[in-house]
This record gives sequence, structure tokens and C-alpha cells, in this order.
Amino acid sequence: MSSEEDAREVVSIFVSGAPQTFGDKTYEEPWKNIVANEVRESCSSELPLENQVQVHLVFHLLKERRVDLDNLMKPCLDAIGSVLFKRRKGGRSTWDTNDHWVFKIIAEKKMVSKKSEEGVKIVISQLTRTLSL
Repeated sequence: MSSEEDAREVVSIFVSGAPQTFGDKTYEEPWKNIVANEVRESCSSELPLENQVQVHLVFHLLKERRVDLDNLMKPCLDAIGSVLFKRRKGGRSTWDTNDHWVFKIIAEKKMVSKKSEEGVKIVISQLTRTLSL
């Protein structure tokens, strides 16, 4: 995007806790619920959204954690989608939403030294200028 006028921020939060990865339901499901609740509580827009959005995720991880960025993204995107978007027709779970509205993703990892600093910074913006493929 070329300017700040191309997006309108609807969520900007820091979710505390150890970010969980895709694949281990024991830890993934509770993490999704925490993220979804935080997004729901801080959303400044009428829901569900039916506009293109950008999601910026910054994962704050303990230095010794060796996890793949793409595996960290999936649970957060599922949780965000469960709050912001309509449920997919025939969807089998809370997480099965029409997240095709996510048009841009920025994801980063930041290493921290204290467990109390772990979490994920989430900024979600509605794109005001349509992105084309």
C-alpha cells in the first residue's frame, strides 16, 4: 500500500501468552479461543466484515523456541476469521469461516528474553483501496 489512507485500522492488540502452532489441538484450540476473545473485545468495526483486510502479526517468542512462522500464523488467522467474517456454508467448526477477505498478510517473529513478554501483536486493517490479483 502506498499510504496510510489505503487502510482503516479495526483491531490493534497484543495477546499475551506463548503463541501456539498449527497441528497440536491440545495447545492450538485454547490459543485460538484466547486470540478470538481478544479480537472480539477490541474490534472497532461492525461485524461481520465483507471487505478486503490486511493482517499484520508480530510473534514475540522466547529465544529458545524454534517454530516455523507459517505454523504460527494459521491458528491466529483462524481465530481472527472466526470473529471478523461470516461462517462458511456447511462449515464444521467455529474456525471454518470465509477468510477469503484476507488479501494481505505481514508476519514476523521477534525474539524476547522473558516468558512474560511472549505473545502476538495483531493489527487488522480494512483496505479502502481494492487490491487486484
